[in-house]
Amino acid sequence: MARTADASQPDAKIDAKTRILDAAEKLFMENGYAATSIRMITGAAGVPVALVNYHFGSKQGLMEAVYERALGSRGGSRVSYLDKLEAEAGDGPVPVEVLVDAFLSTALRLTRRDN
Repeated sequence: MARTADASQPDAKIDAKTRILDAAEKLFMENGYAATSIRMITGAAGVPVALVNYHFGSKQGLMEAVYERALGSRGGSRVSYLDKLEAEAGDGPVPVEVLVDAFLSTALRLTRRDN
């Protein structure tokens, strides 16, 4: 999946950003936010630490980007997904469990912390 490219090329920047997001999501889910360091993320992504600051500003900014990617941007994808769930429910209401799973389980998995 990773390709060798000059980091000054736009495709390389997009690829690095995606690798950071992928690594952060995986590590946040495995370790929790507090137990995951920027160095762990950049090591897993194979990128310099400075790229997190460049793309996301901070660890908090990175976490927000992971949430946005996992849950969808405001409106758009979540509304489309809700429309799909309503269609699947037919004439009845969408079960609460389905809504919770659809919109919160990813967020909860990302912030879980094993002690």
